[in-house]
Amino acid sequence: MYVSYKGIVIREALKGLDATKRADLLYAHNLLAEIKRRIEIGTFNYVDYFPKGSKRKTFGYSGSLMTLGESLESLINESKRLNQSNSSIRSYQTRAKRLSTLHAIKLVDLTATMIQQTFQDFVVEGLSSKYMSNILSVLRLSLDKAVLDQVIRHNPLSQLKLQTLIKGQAKRKQSKAPKAPISPLNQQEIKAVLDACKFPQLRNMLTVGFFTGVRLEELIVLKWTDINFDEGTLHVQRAFCCGQHKETKTEAGNRLIDLTSQALVALKRQLKIQELTSPYIFHNPRTHELWDSQHVTLRRYWKEALADAGVKYRYPYQMRHTFASHMIYSGVDHLYLAQQLGHSDLHSLYKTYGKIIEDHKRKQNRRTHHALNSMSI
Repeated sequence: MYVSYKGIVIREALKGLDATKRADLLYAHNLLAEIKRRIEIGTFNYVDYFPKGSKRKTFGYSGSLMTLGESLESLINESKRLNQSNSSIRSYQTRAKRLSTLHAIKLVDLTATMIQQTFQDFVVEGLSSKYMSNILSVLRLSLDKAVLDQVIRHNPLSQLKLQTLIKGQAKRKQSKAPKAPISPLNQQEIKAVLDACKFPQLRNMLTVGFFTGVRLEELIVLKWTDINFDEGTLHVQRAFCCGQHKETKTEAGNRLIDLTSQALVALKRQLKIQELTSPYIFHNPRTHELWDSQHVTLRRYWKEALADAGVKYRYPYQMRHTFASHMIYSGVDHLYLAQQLGHSDLHSLYKTYGKIIEDHKRKQNRRTHHALNSMSI
């Protein structure tokens, strides 16, 4: 059979047919007419008709051969080519790895039932619905790309949501590794930790962390140009994550923070130590280099300080929670606090600190009730 497709002549043998038989000749004639019609209207897919044809690589690495693993790898490579952030690429890789049981399956053989079974296994394994949604989003992107590349005709996930995939399962379990609970340090613990710091530079940095609530990835790349000592403000506008300097993730993350007196004093002490020898405010006190984006060294210093101070271990992000919690208990306006923390709305604040806010309200109500009880009439 001869036919021209995309400027290339396709020559394929129709195996199993006998050229001397009228019925086989009629079949070949009708097949050729159908192929020409599909080419004319733009719906011809080479591998649908010639799954083992000699031109299958020429017309796209077609669905007859491409596996899901290769499709996911193609998505990740495309993300790298588009210079997406290292954290985004790493998250794609992590989520793609979770689908390893499906990697060897050819895209043309992949069905919604297979995908559903995988996600039901995730439920049994105890993955949270949020994590499963993240995995599903990467899978959906990969399959959408395969459709655009004409590797497959349809995305088997089309019109399917996570709830549909895990329908009929028992109540979804929480993640095996839930987020650690918020455990703010009290005033005595903060002082003990700061006093236990072996380096003045480390003490200054942790003080700023405790009294501004900035995220670790923001704290380690603060610059002197971000500080306005006259106005008493700090402009947060960048982060250092997965070895890459980047702007804050959201518009709300790019924010102006009102510095507390403790943070201002720490910054002025740091200025005397560093004397503007670097545009960045904080450095590893031993190597005098920027802190690593994975916070490995910082976590070690943090752990040592807590141990020397006799304070129960919490992970460093609790500095942010400590700031937020103390601000809530001081009665600060919630919208103002959300803006200082870089939350896009109050929902994020209430979701994260809802229990602390309720506890503060309860204590306020008790004080009001006590005042009424003590009123003489």
